[in-house]
Amino acid sequence: SEILQYTNGELHWNGKSLLGAVQKVKQKGGEIPLYLYSQEILSERFLAFQKAFPKARIHFAMKSNHWAPLLQNLLKLGSHVDVVSYGEAEWAMKQGYK
Repeated sequence: SEILQYTNGELHWNGKSLLGAVQKVKQKGGEIPLYLYSQEILSERFLAFQKAFPKARIHFAMKSNHWAPLLQNLLKLGSHVDVVSYGEAEWAMKQGYK
């Protein structure tokens, strides 16, 4: 299936209305731009990478994104993290990394 597609003239990403996502964020007092992540797509891509390199110990660079739900999902999949500061290490440990 297509990740980005128009349905009834409205742009959807991964089956979700982008306009609806923006409206939800604004209603909660959040700001835009916003970043949307698909746990399903992230998991599929990580597992495909893991399958392609079965002996590799895969690390996610926390510098690129330290959002807790993303880190927790990667941890469940077997990922490790690459940190470059004490603060990143501390945050990673709070998310369950050792």
